[in-house]
Amino acid sequence: MNEEEEDRGGAIQDSMAKSKETYLDENTLTIKAVYADDMIKFHLPISSTTFGAIEKEISEGFKLNPSDYKIKYLDEDGDWILLSSEKDMRIAISVDHLYMLLI
Repeated sequence: MNEEEEDRGGAIQDSMAKSKETYLDENTLTIKAVYADDMIKFHLPISSTTFGAIEKEISEGFKLNPSDYKIKYLDEDGDWILLSSEKDMRIAISVDHLYMLLI
C-alpha cells in the first residue's frame, strides 16, 4: 500500500470510529466509498448485493467508468483487500458496513 492509500484509509478508519449510525436492519448493508477527497454512502439489501451492484453505485456516485478504478475494502484486521469478483463480494459482505477505497 502506498502513502496515499494509507492516508485515505486513515480517513475512513477515523470515520468508522466516529460513526454512530443507526443500522437500517440486519438485511441491509451500508457502504461508504472514498475517491480522491470525496466520500459517498449508500445502502443495499444484502440479498441483492453483488459486485456489479456495488460497481454501479460507485460509478454513478463518482461519475466514473469501472475501468478507471480498482475497489478495495477494509477487512476486520484493518487491511485493504482488492475486491474484483462475486467471490470477493461474498467474503466482504460478512461485515455490517463496507468501507471502500477507490484507486
